[in-house]
Amino acid sequence: MANAASRPPDRPRRSDCAAAIADITTAVRAERATPDAIIAPITIAGDIAIAGWTFGFEAARVFLRNGPEGWRAGLISNDSLLLPSTLVSLGMSRRDSTPFLAEVRAQEAALGPDFSARFDAFGRTAYPQAPPEASNNSAPR
Repeated sequence: MANAASRPPDRPRRSDCAAAIADITTAVRAERATPDAIIAPITIAGDIAIAGWTFGFEAARVFLRNGPEGWRAGLISNDSLLLPSTLVSLGMSRRDSTPFLAEVRAQEAALGPDFSARFDAFGRTAYPQAPPEASNNSAPR
């Protein structure tokens, strides 16, 4: 059995990973207002994750970042989220994006080609809105 010192630094411990998966699932369902959505697969590298979101006949990939407020969706998209240049534009190094995207693709492949095809078919790129408390223009209604 490998000890914690031999684990790559961007791979969370199993208990941390389970907590992150639960938090990511909650964040994506809240962002998309779909409490019954399937959130899978989830690929995590440090404070960045890509999660698959499926609800009825709709599906997409969601880019998330873990910050002081926890996991937040930063981008909802299709196969453009699998381009290294997209991840680089979102702050991930090109060197780190290559193995991360290989892992995303491997996890999607494990679910079968129908999942990837549905994620790819998402017709747009959406940028979730900042929470109201983060906006200077938020006024009580």
